[in-house]
Amino acid sequence: MIGASYLRRELVKCSDIILIVSVAETRDISLETVTMSTERKVDLTYEDILGLKTQRAIVLVDVRDHNEIQETGKLPDSIHIPLPELSQALQLPPEEFQKKYDGAELPLKSAPLVFSCRSGNRSRRAMNAALELGFAESRHYIGGFLDWQAKTGKK
Repeated sequence: MIGASYLRRELVKCSDIILIVSVAETRDISLETVTMSTERKVDLTYEDILGLKTQRAIVLVDVRDHNEIQETGKLPDSIHIPLPELSQALQLPPEEFQKKYDGAELPLKSAPLVFSCRSGNRSRRAMNAALELGFAESRHYIGGFLDWQAKTGKK
């Protein structure tokens, strides 16, 4: 919860005089309930991912560890960059990135990156790391690989 201050103006009629009164209010609000119509959605669902993949409107990055990828495979059409390597990877020269990450192209800072992990925790950290590096269109898949498996029935 955070305290949010509001200033509202009210017209008050007193006899033949109309006063404009400014009233300040403070209310506790939850950050989870605050949304602005101009904000884009950063917590993406399975359905969001499918729609964006169909439009080829995202660069999907799987940030799980190597052993997790060996056990289950990565999300289809994703680039695998383990979370501990992410910040360094996004700062590599393009040719070095391509060599290290199976021929994938280094995303531009304007690229619509979507990070995924097992369940959504590491992907949020990855999104925040990318945002700090200037990748302003970074988002994450809140359900992660577990949600993907549940929705697709693939193991």
